[in-house]
Amino acid sequence: MNVADENVLVLPESWWRESHPRRGGRHVPDIEIDPAVTASVRDRVKECRYAIEAVLEHPETEKDLADRVRAYLDGAPDPAGAAAVAVIAFWRRWFWKEEEYLGLLDAWVTDHGVAFAACAFAEYRRIEVIEPPREPDRGNVIVVVAYAAGSRPGPSDIGIRYRIDGAAPDRRGSRWMPEDFTRQLRILLSRADDAEYAEAVKGLAEYRRSPEDQVLISYLVPAEQDWVDECCANHHELSMQEHLISSLGSPAQVDLIGIEARPTWIGWSPGLIASLVEGVGVEAVVSLLARVMEGERHYDDSPVLEALALLPTDAAFQALADRLDDKNVVPVVREAMRRFPVRAARLLAPLANTSEIATTLLTLHLLGDPGLLPRLPEETRNALKPIITAITRTEEAEAGDLPRLLVEPPWTRKRPKHKPFVLEGLTEPGDSRMLWEPGERERWAKADPRRMRYWSTEYDGDWQDPISRCRGEHMGGAAKAGLFAVAPEQLLRPLLSQAGEWDVAQANVWLPPLISRFELDALPLAMSVADSAPAAFSEVLLPFLDAEVAWVMADWLGRLKSAGDVARRWFERHGVDAVPLLLPAALDRPSDDRRNAENALRLLAAAHGPEAIIEAARVHGDEAAGAIGSMLATDPLELLPSRPPTIGAWADPGLLPPIHLRGRERVLPDTATRHVLEMLAMSKPGRVYAGLDTVREMCAPQSLAQFGWAVFQRWQLEGAPSKDNWALHQLGWLGDDDTVRRLAPLIRAWPRENLSARAVAGLDILAAIGSDVALLHLYGISQRMKFKALKARAQERIQEVAAALGLSGDQLADRAVPDFGLDADGSMTLDYGPRTFTVGFDEQLKPYVIEENGKHRKDLPKPAATDDATVAPETKKRFTALRKEVKAIAEGQIRQLEQAMVTHRHWSLEEFRTYLVGHPLMWHITRRLVWLADGTPFRLAEDRTFADVDDTTFEPPETARITVAHPLHLGEDLGTWSELFADYEILQPFPQLGRPTFALTPEERDSGLLKRFEGATAPYGKAKGLSEGRWSADNEASDGDWIARRAADHYVVVELWPGLRYGRAGEYPDQSIRTVWLADRPRHYEPGGEGPRRFGDLDPATVSEILYDLTRLTEAPPGS
Repeated sequence: MNVADENVLVLPESWWRESHPRRGGRHVPDIEIDPAVTASVRDRVKECRYAIEAVLEHPETEKDLADRVRAYLDGAPDPAGAAAVAVIAFWRRWFWKEEEYLGLLDAWVTDHGVAFAACAFAEYRRIEVIEPPREPDRGNVIVVVAYAAGSRPGPSDIGIRYRIDGAAPDRRGSRWMPEDFTRQLRILLSRADDAEYAEAVKGLAEYRRSPEDQVLISYLVPAEQDWVDECCANHHELSMQEHLISSLGSPAQVDLIGIEARPTWIGWSPGLIASLVEGVGVEAVVSLLARVMEGERHYDDSPVLEALALLPTDAAFQALADRLDDKNVVPVVREAMRRFPVRAARLLAPLANTSEIATTLLTLHLLGDPGLLPRLPEETRNALKPIITAITRTEEAEAGDLPRLLVEPPWTRKRPKHKPFVLEGLTEPGDSRMLWEPGERERWAKADPRRMRYWSTEYDGDWQDPISRCRGEHMGGAAKAGLFAVAPEQLLRPLLSQAGEWDVAQANVWLPPLISRFELDALPLAMSVADSAPAAFSEVLLPFLDAEVAWVMADWLGRLKSAGDVARRWFERHGVDAVPLLLPAALDRPSDDRRNAENALRLLAAAHGPEAIIEAARVHGDEAAGAIGSMLATDPLELLPSRPPTIGAWADPGLLPPIHLRGRERVLPDTATRHVLEMLAMSKPGRVYAGLDTVREMCAPQSLAQFGWAVFQRWQLEGAPSKDNWALHQLGWLGDDDTVRRLAPLIRAWPRENLSARAVAGLDILAAIGSDVALLHLYGISQRMKFKALKARAQERIQEVAAALGLSGDQLADRAVPDFGLDADGSMTLDYGPRTFTVGFDEQLKPYVIEENGKHRKDLPKPAATDDATVAPETKKRFTALRKEVKAIAEGQIRQLEQAMVTHRHWSLEEFRTYLVGHPLMWHITRRLVWLADGTPFRLAEDRTFADVDDTTFEPPETARITVAHPLHLGEDLGTWSELFADYEILQPFPQLGRPTFALTPEERDSGLLKRFEGATAPYGKAKGLSEGRWSADNEASDGDWIARRAADHYVVVELWPGLRYGRAGEYPDQSIRTVWLADRPRHYEPGGEGPRRFGDLDPATVSEILYDLTRLTEAPPGS
């Protein structure tokens, strides 16, 4: 296609076929009237003459109208009579098929001409039905009686009359008048000869009484543009705007109706847009559709997007390009790029430096059309230089310089078949046991089935009746779960295998405490529940070391994406103890079970080494151990799926950036790149093909990461097909810190797009990359994600990574804060060539710039003509990225330090010096706070030494525990510290020294209730916000009826009414506080539920923070 072709309008023929033709227009179809259908319609009306007479004899039917109906039925050309018959026919539903109701129109035309038909239609709009009274208990339900031909009804239940001029049209008439009826009539009028058309226009002029009538009549005869002008002037009164839009004939009319004119019922359709293009021209349509896209859209807007992709103007393409962040727009833009290649490159080029999706689209565009560059304007080519450079193929590596894996990989060549060694008769050890993580059994035991009102504990020790009912299967699953939670254990153990059906839907609530209580006796129940829905309940099997569980986990490991992660965690927990359980399947005859067991053993060997696996296998004898040793010694490159993967056309190596070898002088040829893609496709999380290690060793890491991101983007552009999910997972195998920065915002956004499973996979990718930046973003999601399920999964990943390193989650987060290349003093020097700048940070970690003359600036200046043309723009870009990244980190770190003050988190002195004082970025925050070393307050001087309140050097002991000081911990020295910080002009990152403090009354100290807040009102927004911070709302258990926060070994629970249920912000703007109490776990309050717990037993700083939060929650807004 040349540039001239890109200015030619080409709409699909289907759009023109669906359009609303106009007289003298491009597409006015022929209409053939079927005499047989019109004859059938006439016969039908004759057969129902008696029913029509019954309507005419109704006491409220107007006499003049009745006379005109009879005259029409007797052959007179009376439009009102014809219209009244149509009203009755549609009301009684005599015509159901399209050809029948269009046959009524054809009969009008055949018998009396198209002008008559037009006037009959206009009369139809004037007639309304007198309905029978509604039955009081039937609401607005209308009973319609459809009389069969030949039956003899009694008196009619409806009458007909003219509506008053200017009154709202009768919806009964228009409801039963099909849309095709009006379009067919418009076509007939478009094809009428001049005399007949003039007669129709003259007749229709008499019916233009109301604004809606004017629109419908203008729709029938859009060539009467003065009538259309009048409709446009009154457009604000209209409801049937699709009729008006398809009648427009000039750009001025588009400007007159403006954005308000939108189709009301069916939205924009291809036929409607084609009609508009024919009437007002391309430019005006583009202007209108662009304005439509700017507003809220409550209908399917895909025809609007398709139209903008079809209309050959810069404005149309720009309207799409401005919305590249809309996932529904991107596929349409790709179509427009294929249709208008030069225009697309020219208009997207300015976005290449600011929009990642634009860069991706342009990259694919240039790769897919090698002949495009010479056709582009010079200005466009200059703007695309970075992309052109990135995709320009450097010298390809010769096959002889590449390993055989990338030239002739195992799956492309014939391989000798080896008969697997089979050792039958092995049996797994029978000593099943439990392996709990520290504190896990206690946590599972605390899960309370009663919180879902499963059971009442009001029994006087007589358990025989409920146990008998449970054994006889006369007890519901919910009550049964509660029974097993509270009844005596010795009575229940024999009953576990006889309890019948359970309420599996809520198993995540009631099953963990049962497993905690009954352990191995609960295994059959746990297996049954987990097998029913592995994605939801597989975690209940984690503590069980059992042969059947091992087989199930081996199966899930390779077969189920949803439970594969739990299977890996199970093998990580049980380690080599699982080996004897897997051996009978691993050495059995070839089958799926054998393959699953072998894969599980290889997973264990990767974690513990082959020798440990062989030794653990020796429990089945030396022969078994030797066979397992041989299996594990198999070349990992030969471990292939039974069916080699197929790479879709979307991942064509020619459309992807080249992979550079280390040194970046040469790139992989396309054939080798395809083999890399095949390795990625055959890999799975936790089971990555061994050949990728070779690829990572040979290829430049940054190039691999860029390649991986391009693969991911191509997959997304293709609609993210689930069969190619490897394109997402491979980010964890090839990605780097830049991948993390691009992926993290997507992970946060995906749950809002109903892509929670993809978001969870994104967390696994961050954990797999494992860099400081990756872990920091993972930790941030675990702390500040609104979607609780994703937040919980992120917390699990953090704990897993931390546990592997022997750290807590907080310790891991400390170590993950990047230094951004800052100098030891926390600054950075940036170079523009002839001049340099120093970057520092304030108390909020906002960067500022110091010029060589000492002048402070908020930002780097724009590069000047005297600056280095290459270095300065890159430096400016680097600073912009630094400011953005530091901002994201600063908010989290400041929040975490404030949380540390509130929760009394401590650091060892070594950790404090290394990760806070010695860190070039964290130093800027650390030095602005007061700290405690085993209770002794200190601050950090400019030289990073410790100073006490008298500003003398302080040396804490090496065993000191360092915490952020709470103002209550500073006692009488609080004022002195405040003066000291003021003297040194030290601004604090969050309220510390000036933080409000609160105390309990004597009565509250001796109580587990805070009655001062009972009956207080809290705005919904404040309560919701509090629940997303240090407090949480357990919606599964409470449905948002309470929020809670941890306080030492207890929980402070605030019961709300009506609760924070989703969507109630507008319905219930205020929340009433019913109870604030000290609980052993988050749950509903029952009288006396606080037990011996007392608020006075809590640390005063903890109490102050609780009162601080609740006071802010309930205090009246300023000025109220």
